[in-house]
Amino acid sequence: MGVSDKFIRAVYEDSKGNYYIGCFLEGGLIKINPNTKEYKIYKNIENDDSSISNNSIRYINEDLYGNILVGTSHGINILNLSTDKFNHYTEKDGLINNTIYGILVDKNNGIWMSTNAGISKLSTEDATFKNFTITDGLQSNEFNGRACFKSKDGNMYFGGINGFNVFNSQDIELSTFEPKVIFDNFEINGTNKKDISNIKFKSNENNIKINFFTNDYKNTKTTQYYYKLEGLENEWNMTNSNSLVFANLGSGDYTLKIKTITQHGVMSDESSVHFTINPPIWRSNYAICIYLILIIISILRYMHKVNTLDRLVNERTNKLRKEMEKNEQLFKKVLSLEQNKNNYFVNLSHELRTPLNVLSSINQLIKEFTKKDNFITPEKLSYYMGIMDRNCSRLLSLINNLIDHTKIENNIYIINKKDEDIVYLVEETVLDMKDYIEEKGLELIFDTDVEEKVIRCDKVDIERCIINLVGNAVKFTHEGGLIEVLLQDLDDKVKIIVKDNGIGISEENQKIIFDRFNQVVDESSEQKGGSGLGLTITKQLITLHNGEIYVESEVGVGSEFIIILPVYSS
Repeated sequence: MGVSDKFIRAVYEDSKGNYYIGCFLEGGLIKINPNTKEYKIYKNIENDDSSISNNSIRYINEDLYGNILVGTSHGINILNLSTDKFNHYTEKDGLINNTIYGILVDKNNGIWMSTNAGISKLSTEDATFKNFTITDGLQSNEFNGRACFKSKDGNMYFGGINGFNVFNSQDIELSTFEPKVIFDNFEINGTNKKDISNIKFKSNENNIKINFFTNDYKNTKTTQYYYKLEGLENEWNMTNSNSLVFANLGSGDYTLKIKTITQHGVMSDESSVHFTINPPIWRSNYAICIYLILIIISILRYMHKVNTLDRLVNERTNKLRKEMEKNEQLFKKVLSLEQNKNNYFVNLSHELRTPLNVLSSINQLIKEFTKKDNFITPEKLSYYMGIMDRNCSRLLSLINNLIDHTKIENNIYIINKKDEDIVYLVEETVLDMKDYIEEKGLELIFDTDVEEKVIRCDKVDIERCIINLVGNAVKFTHEGGLIEVLLQDLDDKVKIIVKDNGIGISEENQKIIFDRFNQVVDESSEQKGGSGLGLTITKQLITLHNGEIYVESEVGVGSEFIIILPVYSS
């Protein structure tokens, strides 16, 4: 069973047939069910008030409600079988002595216990004790272990060291005498004082001894006092002594309250005394006021120094911030220039490579023909010369775009504005590209809501913008598609729309389509080519005309590039 203590002091069978074994040498209480062979060991658990109060078991009994009564070397324990938890009572609760020798239960469920200092009766309804000693007729205050018996007529027998006592609990008359606690004298740092009520002591007069007594002269040896010193503690304490000592009390207001209880359970009124211990001079109200003034002065001086230092730091910080901002702007500019430089070489190398590769290939092909006996025919030569011409034009266009873009970036590009019929200009430009567009298997439509509209612009630049937008639409529109060029009169402005039903542009790419070297392409973009400068230059040229250009597009539906030009601009 895992029981190390074999010194068995008590054995009891309860009304339900369970066996309870009491171990005397710290083995605790053992409960055994003889039917199921199950058992449980109850032992004291530190800081658990629901466990048994002591592991040395002296006596076991049962009350009228089936609760198990366990007498130990440290009070009585009542085991509630429904909760399997203990309630315990000791001298602190009014028990006359903690060593329990015997336990009997009267017909009113009063619990009678013999101890080392007399007999105690516990009323579980209100958790009060009534105590009986040799002055009440007991043979002695000390009883023997397990020497107790209750007869059928209700008489109780308790055996002691000087015989035994027999009584019936219904015949006992209790004293109703109401005791009173009386203060005898007080000692302050060893000096006697008759009374200290409402006296204020110095901070070093903090060692206080208080002597008191009760007018219950019959039971002076078993008198129990309960006290608490308000200002120091809130719980009641129990003592059998008629003097209290409080050492090294701190400053503050104190009220000592004392009460006593007779051995028959009559509680006295509280007796109290109030006194004050002043704080030391360095903790007095005047000293605290001085401290506060000094602290405020120190804080003000410190704040003044901090504010001055903050002002100097802020001034210096602002100077450094301005210098850092200037340096940051220069750094960003240098970084941007470096990135543009890298993009320039990457894109330029890529776009120059394709036409150069074509020219080199044709050159090698012609050389191979000249080595053979059969020279190249005029038709083939004309075909290859056409390819070379188109790639030379592509290189020239790329170089012109780079040169013009550089001029615009450096504000040295010159536009020559004149009064031009924008309807005629756009129509002629579009019609010049008609054959090229139809060769790609596309349909071209030009429409205008006005026959003539004169605006002030650079003819060459506007033609270039229209060619760039229409050429861009051709690149990204599949065979069988439609390209529309529309012109609308907005009174003081003109709106030009280049619309296609090609691959479209995502919303993300619409934000960067006019940026330098950015080009939105499909999977065949390598074959279609483009430096990415066409749309950038178009936007720059429109901006130089004080106009605006933007795109509206949906992937898989098509795109609309919209130009708005003022009729007259500076």
